[in-house]
Amino acid sequence: MGLSISVTLILLSLIRFSMEGTLSTEVWACLLLAPLPMAIGLAPKSQVEQIGGAVVESWSEDDVGGVASEVPDPIEAGFDIPVL
Repeated sequence: MGLSISVTLILLSLIRFSMEGTLSTEVWACLLLAPLPMAIGLAPKSQVEQIGGAVVESWSEDDVGGVASEVPDPIEAGFDIPVL
C-alpha cells in the first residue's frame, strides 16, 4: 500500500510539472513526501508485532513490600529550603 501511494505521489508530481511547465511548490511537496509512504511500506512487520504484543503487569497494594510509613522531614535530613 505504501509503495502505491508513493508511486501515486510521484506521478501526480510529474503531471503537475507537465501541466504547469515549472517546478512549483506543489510539485516539490509531492516529490518530497514520496519517500515517506515508501519507507512505511517497506518497514519490517516484526517491530510492529513486538510493540503490540507487550504484556503489562498490574500491581496491587499487597505486592509492594518495604514501604516506609513516614516521610522524614527534609530540614532534618540536611536539605535546604530554596528562597526565591
